[in-house]
Amino acid sequence: MVTAIEAGLDNEIERVKPIDNVWIGNGDEEVSRNNPLGKMPTLISREGTTLIDSALICEYLTSLAPEAALLPDMGPERWRVLQLQALAQGLMDATVN
Repeated sequence: MVTAIEAGLDNEIERVKPIDNVWIGNGDEEVSRNNPLGKMPTLISREGTTLIDSALICEYLTSLAPEAALLPDMGPERWRVLQLQALAQGLMDATVN
C-alpha cells in the first residue's frame, strides 16, 4: 500500500479485509480463486493478471507510475533498494511465521 500511495495509485485499489483461513470455507472466495497460495497480498492488475507477491506487486505499481521514481532503473542504487525490500519481506515472513 505504501508503494501504491507513493505512486498515486491508492485510489484505484480495492482493499479486501484479510480473513483467517481461506481453505476452510469461510474465506474470501475471490482471493482463493485468484491466488493458489490463498494469502495476501493479492493484486489483480488493470489487465486482469493476478499478482501474488509483495515484491512483484511493487514492481507492477512502480511500472504504472515511472515518474514517481520509486525504484532506480539500474546500477548499485537499484540493488540497494531491492536488498532492503528483500530484508523487509524476510522480516515480515519471520514475524508472521
